Amino acid sequence: MSYRRRDSRHFSGRFHDKLIAAFGHDNVFRDIDSIKPGTDFVEVIVDTLQDVDVVVVLIGPEWADGVDATGDFVRLEIGHALESGRPVIP
Repeated sequence: MSYRRRDSRHFSGRFHDKLIAAFGHDNVFRDIDSIKPGTDFVEVIVDTLQDVDVVVVLIGPEWADGVDATGDFVRLEIGHALESGRPVIP
């Protein structure tokens, strides 16, 4: 699940819970729930994207803010998903 905290933090938590109910905890990845503190964030994201079946992108009213920045994590996530041929669902 790719999202911007400032844009969809409340919805993303509820949506995450719904995905877990439908697919199980081990089958849903959300950064703040799945990455342990002190871990290389980018490395975990890139490694995880190699193993997923689909990437769901939550798009809110401020989603496009920052997407042009080279170090933007949303850009990184979606870019890796598309490069690997993973379906991206907005």
